[in-house]
Amino acid sequence: METFPPPGNPGTVATFDTTTLRGQPLQPRPFPLSMTAQATIAKPSMTPPDSPSLGVLLLAHTEFSSPFVVGSHHLLRILKRARDIVVVGIEPFAGWRSSKLKKNNSSSLAPRLWIPLRAKSPLMREQILTLNARLFRRQLAKTIKHFPRERYVILDNPYAVDIACWLQTQGFRFIVRLTDWMPGQIPSPDRETNFRMLRKALAQCDAVITTSAPLARYVKIMSGRTASVVTNGVDSFFLHHALESGERDLQRVIYYGALDDRIDLVALCDLATRLPAQAFDIYTPSSWATPADFPANVHWHGPIRYEDLPRILSKYNFALLPFTNCSSNHGRFPMKLFEMIGSGVQVIAPPLRSLQELKDHPGVHLSKTFGGAALAQTLGTAWSQWADLSPADQANVLKNLRAAASEQTWEKKVTEILALCRSQN
Repeated sequence: METFPPPGNPGTVATFDTTTLRGQPLQPRPFPLSMTAQATIAKPSMTPPDSPSLGVLLLAHTEFSSPFVVGSHHLLRILKRARDIVVVGIEPFAGWRSSKLKKNNSSSLAPRLWIPLRAKSPLMREQILTLNARLFRRQLAKTIKHFPRERYVILDNPYAVDIACWLQTQGFRFIVRLTDWMPGQIPSPDRETNFRMLRKALAQCDAVITTSAPLARYVKIMSGRTASVVTNGVDSFFLHHALESGERDLQRVIYYGALDDRIDLVALCDLATRLPAQAFDIYTPSSWATPADFPANVHWHGPIRYEDLPRILSKYNFALLPFTNCSSNHGRFPMKLFEMIGSGVQVIAPPLRSLQELKDHPGVHLSKTFGGAALAQTLGTAWSQWADLSPADQANVLKNLRAAASEQTWEKKVTEILALCRSQN
């Protein structure tokens, strides 16, 4: 048994059962999660078990010090809770720093993988990655020395495919987890490298997991392989704030996350112009100067700490996912979707193909087309429906949103992923 202070009440201690992932799913446990990725998973919460039944090595998608918390980080955090699993996370980094052993979010020492994003050409990058993988093996051999016979490597980062292929020769089952790669997402200098490495991964791996049905279809077209779909989930921490809303402001709408070419700022500007009575709060860690041509009802804020995010979301009724109409977004399953729904916030989004199966899901409102006009119509309809409800009915909607999101926790996603891994034995 482990003890954690429950969110919102640090003076008391709640006890939770840390069940293993063998035979039954992990039970969701609330705990205050520091929201930079580094703080989220910087220190191991367990020592390697004396007789682990299986080992998992995850080649992570994003550095642990990133301001964004991604699926790799959640998977590692959940896996560490199991008593009979030894888990190691390998984080990438893009600088010129030397790779060395350090204690990160794994249950043993693990090296860091250098991804040479500053290389002058795709050929140079691939040559460096191949050489780096060979040098990396000696360090990695120390890490996996005590892994049990049942062992898996989950590749979240196509740049690390050579590492995963080598681990396959060391008795690891090789699982590709594809999150959001589609043509057009990657800048052109890197696209060729990433495409070749992804093709190699799909050719060599034992199984493929994607986070959306469009990605699974793309894998089938690209490689002939059948992929299993396990969508992104929600940290159970969010669910414990869904009914602590207190004062939700119907006149404010929130977006939080990156501002890059995935986000349709033109549509956001048009949406805000069409709905001048609504205030739009934009929280982002991206370096961003407030655009002069945006209407005054768009308010630009800085980043949100992850542990503060559920509390902030509980002040809103509606949130935006203003994605652009491009192939990469149609394959992407938004990380934020179930975080928002689990916090009692209804989501306004364009008609992404990755979300079509959720168009009737509680709290999901998809516009008919892309653009600010369609988003404004969808938000206006959802707003009117909510405003017409009695307080008792609104409370029931919040409970239903929380119940729906509780079926999508990361604990359940990890259980699904490990079941798919074991099906390869």
